[in-house]
Amino acid sequence: AILPPASVKDHRDLVDFNIFPNPAKNLLELQIDEKHSNLIDTWAIYDSYGRIAIQASYQQDRSLNITSLTPGAYTLILISNNKVIGSKTFVKG
Repeated sequence: AILPPASVKDHRDLVDFNIFPNPAKNLLELQIDEKHSNLIDTWAIYDSYGRIAIQASYQQDRSLNITSLTPGAYTLILISNNKVIGSKTFVKG
């Protein structure tokens, strides 16, 4: 059987969170409930082609450094036990 390629959009958010500002310049602020932030192992940012642009382990950090990204649209995903538990799209200005 041929399966369609997996996408970061093929899930429902298990954690409730927000990111701001959007569009962002150098820092992306994560607004997340304390009980949910304990679930996160890693975060990753994908570009519009589905390639990982940044990936890092989550250290309870609320500010994600996105200085290295080129302007454009991206998707931030939060990962727990190798499963996507949340995603948000944002624009790097």
